[in-house]
Amino acid sequence: MSSCGLYLLGFGALIVGLGMIAYLLGVPAIWVTAGSAVLILIGVLAGLARLRRPDPPGT
Repeated sequence: MSSCGLYLLGFGALIVGLGMIAYLLGVPAIWVTAGSAVLILIGVLAGLARLRRPDPPGT
């Protein structure tokens, strides 16, 4: 598994865990869904930023 896939898998597990905790604390479902969507976007952007390779040196 690639490092990006592993990163996104771990981030997904974190989001599921936080969503379950919020649900058990009585947070309305719309806020749990909105927070999860924001965290998914942050996770994807962070994963893509880790994949970015530096530019080759100029000659």
